[in-house]
Amino acid sequence: MQLSFQRAWNELEQAIELAGIVVSDKDRSERVFYVSRLSEDELSSWVPFSNTDSKRQEQNLAIEVSVNDDGVVIVRARALRPGWNSDDAKALLNLIFEHVS
Repeated sequence: MQLSFQRAWNELEQAIELAGIVVSDKDRSERVFYVSRLSEDELSSWVPFSNTDSKRQEQNLAIEVSVNDDGVVIVRARALRPGWNSDDAKALLNLIFEHVS
């Protein structure tokens, strides 16, 4: 992304929300979003009410934002739990970037 870090962070946050991805936590100083593998629809339709909060807090992937020496913002997805592979991470990033304006 050829944007300032602040603008890229804001764009990513909005795209993640528009994509329906559940953000478990975020840390701007560490430049990372922690996301659950579940969507809001899956949380509301498949998870019993008593487990919704704990499932929402699952951190399955980290979306990491960095800036290289040329000032280009780089976004990576990293698995935090077993069962996720590079194809899953690519699919997540593709979904997010479909919603970047």
